[in-house]
Order: sequence, then structure tokens, then C-alpha cells
Amino acid sequence: CVAAPAFILSGDVGSALGGVWSNGSGSFNLNSSQLNATYNPTLAEINSGQVELYLTSNGNGYCAVDKDTIVITYLADPTVYAGLDIDICADSAYVDISAVSQNAFSTTWYSTTGTGSFGDVNQETTIYTPNVSDVALGFVSLNITTQNNSGCPNAEDSLYIFFNPAPTVNVLSVDTTCAGYEVLLQSNSSTGNGWWETLGDGDFMPSDTGVAVYYTNGPGDLALDSVLIVFHSLDNGGCKTVFDTTTIVIIPSPIVSFTATEVCLGSATLFTNGSTSIEPITDYEWLFESTQTSTVPNPSHTFSTEGIQPVQLIVTSLNGCIDTLVQDVQVYDSPSANFVSPEPCAYGAVFIDSSIVSDTSITIWAWDFGDGSSSTEQNPEHPFNSSGLYEITLTVTSAYGCSNSITISSEIYTKPVAAFSANPNPGEVSEDIQFTDESTSSNSIIDTWIWDFQNGDTSMVQNPISSYEDAGNFDVMLIVFDTEGCRDTVVNQINVMYGPDVPTAFSPNGDGANDFAMVLGGEFLAIEFKIYNNWGEVIYTTTDVNSFGWDGKHKDVDQPIGVYVYTAIVTTADGLVVEISGDISLIR
Repeated sequence: CVAAPAFILSGDVGSALGGVWSNGSGSFNLNSSQLNATYNPTLAEINSGQVELYLTSNGNGYCAVDKDTIVITYLADPTVYAGLDIDICADSAYVDISAVSQNAFSTTWYSTTGTGSFGDVNQETTIYTPNVSDVALGFVSLNITTQNNSGCPNAEDSLYIFFNPAPTVNVLSVDTTCAGYEVLLQSNSSTGNGWWETLGDGDFMPSDTGVAVYYTNGPGDLALDSVLIVFHSLDNGGCKTVFDTTTIVIIPSPIVSFTATEVCLGSATLFTNGSTSIEPITDYEWLFESTQTSTVPNPSHTFSTEGIQPVQLIVTSLNGCIDTLVQDVQVYDSPSANFVSPEPCAYGAVFIDSSIVSDTSITIWAWDFGDGSSSTEQNPEHPFNSSGLYEITLTVTSAYGCSNSITISSEIYTKPVAAFSANPNPGEVSEDIQFTDESTSSNSIIDTWIWDFQNGDTSMVQNPISSYEDAGNFDVMLIVFDTEGCRDTVVNQINVMYGPDVPTAFSPNGDGANDFAMVLGGEFLAIEFKIYNNWGEVIYTTTDVNSFGWDGKHKDVDQPIGVYVYTAIVTTADGLVVEISGDISLIR
């Protein structure tokens, strides 16, 4: 046995002095020349399962050497498995038992507690026949052991046979139920487990296994007015399955139904009962919201909030059966109407809708301006014939047809009168021009000024200053706002001109360019322009504001090339008198 692998050899040599052991890779104790030496194998020899040793004679004289062979086989420890414990019914005549062993030459069954009999104690697969005392005790212990294992220890295992009484079942259930009701089914099965079967078309919940389940009838059950339920025992301990049945009579239940109108918040929802029943319906129980209830067949109810409202109806028929329905009812939000008027002015009051609705959008606006006029625009602008207090009414309607109105007493004001002056006007190029606000308001105080000078500059100062880099006529615009939000606009034209000036030279040669000495600028209300020669003689004078100027002649005679003196007294368009003088060169 591998558990004790050392082996005592027993050799015999005749007609020779002795013998020697060989071929093994293990060791001989005391040595290989000792005929009764103990052989200790290597691990490799144990793992291979055997080793072959030779005994060879020596001291043979003139005789030939003789040799003999022995094979040592190494056996693993034996094992035996008796099998799982067995449950059998107490009325069983016998029980099959089967063991499995390894590395054993033989096995034997025996019992430590039982007094029954084995079919063959030396067969691993056999039968055991219990006697009355075994069954009375409730169990028996059977053992199996191995023998004759070449020095290896015997292996042993055991199993228990339990004798179980035959199961009993008894179904407990009501014998009558309403259609659609859950029926509690219970069985006092002695095994504590089982499964349910219906001969109808209903359903078990949560499943069809267990000693207590619920059953809901199917349409076939209702059509037959009853259903047969069967309970089968499980975990029978080796005994045959037993069953019990019950018949449940099914009486018709009412079928609850109702419809409801879709209304706007604040209006009453009308409920129409549509429940049906073979037996007369005797009771109606409505639950609308919180503790709001009704017991009439076709009630009405005004909900306190908008949105989806779950409504419950319970109906009871004459036979005591009931049906319940919870159904959602839609209540649409009524809009909250409101508006503001940021510009409440008679010339065209602006009204901005600020109405809201939670579940959809507002699609219709109806305005009554309190003066016999109306509008359907969302944000209208309406002119009033006069200022004063007006009752403005806005009615809004949502996409679901829900409406609401608001009336606001609105003061309508006259607009301010925009006006301004410019000084000087006309003005000169690059000259500062003072603009003075002269606007008035009968409602309140003007607090905003917006200027546009048409020269690229703007201002919000009440009395600004601006200047122009080019001559011309400019439309200056002023917009004023008062504290009520009313406005007015005025546009005045100002004239900007170049001041009076005389060029330093001219060439009266008839080429059409710079042929005259003249006073440039304008417009002028009056002019006095004179040219002097070197002797101080006036050789040209004019008071015509439209004159072309001096052509370089005196008494139709061309004057010589040279430098001449001029003086000019000019009255500008704004009444300013300007005097200038200087030299001008005549070039030919």
C-alpha cells in the first residue's frame, strides 16, 4: 500500500554462496546482499505503480549464474461512497442502495441500527428490506466497508434511510366568488408544499406553487359559472403524490365604466355612468379629489386644480359583487389674463399682453379699449381721441378654448410737444451751434431727449452743442419722452455756410477757371465789395450779392499784373455784419 511502501523481501539461493538484489532505483536495507532486506521505493516507482527487482546468485563455482524476478505493485488507499441519504415512504417493501468503491478487493454492507436484511451484503449495488422496528424508529443507518487491501486501511461510509409517512392534503377555499375577484386558495398539505392546477382558464398568483396562492377566474370559468381546482403534493419523501380538489362557483360581477367631459378650470365636469351588470347595481361610490365624493349615478364636480385628475368609481350589484375603475379626467387650465401699457398715450397707446396659461398656449386676444374700439392683435397700438381714464378689457382664450378676462382702469395721456431752436442759424462751418430744447408737456415732466444732428453726431443732453464740417441745409431731429412714457418728434432745418472770404489770387484770362475776384461764402443779405490799385484808387465796387465779382478791368481796360487791395462789408443770413480786407494778386 502506498501508505506503507517499504517491503520486506524474502529471497532463497541454493547451491551457491549467496545472492544480490538489483534493478530497483530505491534502497535496500540493510544492503542488497541481504536476502531478507527491506526495499524502500522511490517516489517515481510509487507513482508508476510498480517496480521489478532481480535476485541473482553469486559464489556459483563452475556453475552458471541463476536469476529470479519479483514484481512489487503499489496500491492507493481504498475509498468507498455509500451514496446520498434516502427518503422512502413508510409503506415501501424495500429500497435500492448502491455504493461506489476504488482500490478495494471487496466490500461488505452492514447496519448499526436496523434489523432488516440485505439482498447481498458483498455487492455494492443491492437492496435493503426494512422490518417493522426500522419503520417504527423512523430511520436506519447502513454502512459499507472495504476488506483485504494488502495492508492498506479499510475505508468505510454510511447513509441513512428515512421512513416518511404517506402525505395527506386538504384544500381549504371559499366555494363561491365574484367574477374577477382574487380567491385565496390554501392547502394543509402534510408535506408543506405542492402545486395547483386549474381545469379552467384562470391564473394563479404569484405562481402555481406553494400551499397558499390566489386564483383569478378566466372568461371560460365565468361562462361555465364554476371552476375545478386541483392541489398536488410535492416533497413527498419517496411517497406517491396525493391530491385534493375544490369547486368554486363564480357569480357575475358588475362591469364599471364612465365618461367625463373635458372642461376648463372653474367649470363643472359632468360624469356619465356607463356601468353594466346582470344583477341590478345598488350602490355608486365616486371619489374625485381628497374627500370629495358622490353616490349618485351621474354626478358633476368642479375640480380645484388643473391637469390630469384620477377619478375612482366603485359599483356594487345586488349579489354583493363590486367592480372598481380609476380613470384620468382632463381639466384644462384657464388663462390668467393681464397686460401692461408702457406708452399710454392718446396718439397711439401701446398695450403688451402678459397673460399666461400652464398647459398650452394662448391663441385668441380680444381687446376692448373702452372708447367703442377693439382689436384682436396680441400687442396692439391704439390711438385715443382724447386723454382721460379708460376701462381697458382684455379677454384671452387658450388653444383648448379656455377663456379669462381682466379689466384695468388706464390713464391715457396727451403727448408732449417737441420744439427747439438753434443759435446761430444759419451758422458757419466748424462754428459751435447751441441747440435749446423748448419742448412742453401737460401731463408730467419731460425727462428724455434724443437728438440727431444729421452730421453723424447724436446726443441725449437737453441743450446740446454741435458743429458741422460741411456747408448745407441739415434736418435736425429731436425726440422727447415724458415720465409717463409719451413721446413727440420735431424736425427743424438749419443752414450752415462758409463765412465771407476772398481768394489771394485770380487769373482773368477767359479760360473759365478763377476768372473773377469775388467774395466767397453765403448766403449774404448785403454786400459792399471794393478793389483798390496801388495809388488807393477804387477801380471796382459792387453791392450786388449775386455779382460775379471783379473781372480785372477798369473802365473796360485790362489792369496790369500786380497786387491789389480789397475790402468787403458783408451781412450774413443771420444778420451778422462781417468786415474783411486784404491783398489779391492779378495773374495773366
